[in-house]
Amino acid sequence: MSTEDIELGPIDYLVVEWPAGKEPNGEGLKHLVDLTDRGLIRVIDLAFVRKNDDASAVLEPGASAAILVYENTWAAPFATALRKNGAQLVANGRIPVNDLIQKLEQLEAAEA
Repeated sequence: MSTEDIELGPIDYLVVEWPAGKEPNGEGLKHLVDLTDRGLIRVIDLAFVRKNDDASAVLEPGASAAILVYENTWAAPFATALRKNGAQLVANGRIPVNDLIQKLEQLEAAEA
C-alpha cells in the first residue's frame, strides 16, 4: 500500500484559551464527542495546559488552554482521491469566527 492509498483526512489543530480566573466548564466537550460519534472528526490528541507567568507568547500569563489535534475524517475520501491523482495541498487557513462576527457587525452599523 502506498502513502497515496492511505485514507486520511486533513489534520488540524486548535488552541482555545480561557483567561486567568476562568476555567473550562466542559460544555464544549459534549459537542466534540458528538462530532467524533458522527464520524466527522477523529481526535488525535487533546491536552489541557496552564501558562505560568513566564515563557510562551501564545497564551496570556495565568491563562489555561485546551490544545486539540484532530483529523477531518469527513474529508478523507476527497483528500485520498486528490492524492491518488497527484494533487497536493499547497495552502490552507482559517478565518477566526470572532473576526468575522466583528466585521459583519461593522458592516451592519455602517449601513444603519
